[in-house]
Amino acid sequence: MDAFQIMLVVILGLGVVSVIIGLAVFAQLFQAWMRVKLAGGQVTLIQIVSMRLHGVPINLIVDAYLVLLYRGTPKPMQLIEKCYLAHPGTISDREDLIRWVENEPDSADVK
Repeated sequence: MDAFQIMLVVILGLGVVSVIIGLAVFAQLFQAWMRVKLAGGQVTLIQIVSMRLHGVPINLIVDAYLVLLYRGTPKPMQLIEKCYLAHPGTISDREDLIRWVENEPDSADVK
């Protein structure tokens, strides 16, 4: 093999790895979006991507959203994310997050 062929194999290998990583990330985002949609919730894939970019644990936010939805007290996904970001280090599980969301002053004006 000459240098060109080695370079081509390396570039193709990096491309394949990049595609696999991209598909894995998309699958995680799509799964969270699908969980909300199948439960009858309101969320866009863009919101899920935005949460990922903010560094928020998507599954924690989605779990809290779905519990609130099932309890009959739905809150917007943005409010749940806002509560998570506003209280760093104090939220260890979804019940902690739900308590913060339910005590949030602007959580009552949601339809």
